[in-house]
Amino acid sequence: MVQTGQSARFKDGDVRLTISNAAGQQIAMSIDTGEKGNVCYLAGLDNGGLRGTKLVNTSLAGTLKGLKTVDQLLALVRYQERHL
Repeated sequence: MVQTGQSARFKDGDVRLTISNAAGQQIAMSIDTGEKGNVCYLAGLDNGGLRGTKLVNTSLAGTLKGLKTVDQLLALVRYQERHL
């Protein structure tokens, strides 16, 4: 889909992210954006707090066409973060 620039819905898909810590605790997240796209940013880690790392569920979808480098994907993420 990325090479042709086509988009689709993420919300009702089966993509899930599960993160485990050293104590065996797990946090599961799913995509909750209603946006269409062919790439999705699912979660971020916030290391800015005094209590340690915080997991942030941030579902963002975007449409890329002709993705050739990871830098193109990261540019979309940085753009989306600035416009939240």
